[in-house]
Amino acid sequence: MDQVDCVPRADGAALVQRERDLAEGRAIAAVWMWFVRNQNKNDVPFATIVMKVRAQCSSANVGRIQAEFARRHRRALRLGRWD
Repeated sequence: MDQVDCVPRADGAALVQRERDLAEGRAIAAVWMWFVRNQNKNDVPFATIVMKVRAQCSSANVGRIQAEFARRHRRALRLGRWD
């Protein structure tokens, strides 16, 4: 799910959405780094990943988490950074 730039509204709704998207992205990035560091220690269920992301950003969308992890995993495989 890509971030869509919105025209700012008088009530600030577009700004709130953008801040939420940025917070969600930061939470996903932080949990991805945790996941990469711990990948060889134990098998991590996706539910644990969602829980960790939502601990940092409670409104995180499960679909976006899944899409971001899939994208990052494909990139790591392509670059030879995955076991």
